[in-house]
Amino acid sequence: MRKMKRWERAEYSIQEVQAKRDLHEFNVIKNEEVIMTITPKNVAEMNETIRKLDENEPIYGI
Repeated sequence: MRKMKRWERAEYSIQEVQAKRDLHEFNVIKNEEVIMTITPKNVAEMNETIRKLDENEPIYGI
């Protein structure tokens, strides 16, 4: 199992967390508070979210 990742942005961070079995969610954290959770519908969408985060692309309007 790989380590969950965390991405830092100017005003917030995004923490990858285990959701269901192979599917992970992404908590958007601002001022040490989860302000939003991104829940991909499937593994393909999860992998696309990770790719976008790795490449510093915007996701879900944030």
